[in-house]
Amino acid sequence: REVRELGFRDIEREQLVTFRIHGVTPAFIREMRELGYENISADDLVQLRIHGVDSKFVRALSRKKDGSNRSR
Repeated sequence: REVRELGFRDIEREQLVTFRIHGVTPAFIREMRELGYENISADDLVQLRIHGVDSKFVRALSRKKDGSNRSR
């Protein structure tokens, strides 16, 4: 239900199972959106998790891109 409330209204049951297997949680979706990935697809969310990407990783990349080493 939470995933559907986050905009994935037409998501198939199979995709929900894939989310569960790979750790794509409503919290993860919200974190990615807070980091600027508002329109990320279900498949892209799964790929991020498969490759070990989390909000800490994205923040670290953003700091490097900005030339900052500050913790956020």
